[in-house]
Amino acid sequence: MDTESTRKFHIHPKVLITRMALIVLMMAVVPVLVLVTGDRVGKSILSVVLIIEASILVFVFWLMYSYIYVAVSPEGIRYRSLGYTITSSWENIAAIQERWMTNEGNVEGLALRGEGTQVNPMLRVGGYISRDSRAALKEARDFIPLSTLFTSEWRGTEIGAEIRKYAPQVFETP
Repeated sequence: MDTESTRKFHIHPKVLITRMALIVLMMAVVPVLVLVTGDRVGKSILSVVLIIEASILVFVFWLMYSYIYVAVSPEGIRYRSLGYTITSSWENIAAIQERWMTNEGNVEGLALRGEGTQVNPMLRVGGYISRDSRAALKEARDFIPLSTLFTSEWRGTEIGAEIRKYAPQVFETP
């Protein structure tokens, strides 16, 4: 993809904040358990645990925002996620579809005519170990998820306008 005319769209803040809130809730379990049990040793190390958890949270937030994006150019579209990339020309986009994705639920995005996935070798190895990883990689091979990154109203946003500019046929109803 030509870098000069490429526009990158990072995960929408609303989506990112929702996901981060879920992570915060999960991370709050340990401190709450320590406080509820009344463990003195636990209470004394609670501040250390909270600092470690906050650091992890900031790192995950930064990783999600900086690494996950959709890039649009006259040549095509590229979705970069943690561990894999899906690249497609505009001619390869078949339609806007809703699909069920492991760990995400119903997701609206771009269905591709042909596979466009490049997977990090470490993630591919994980696919051999985990059935869920295998399912997620299989689902990702010919689909660029958009509603999980840009909210369900993505069609009316800047990225929707860019996709409409290069692939107006996918917005036409049959």
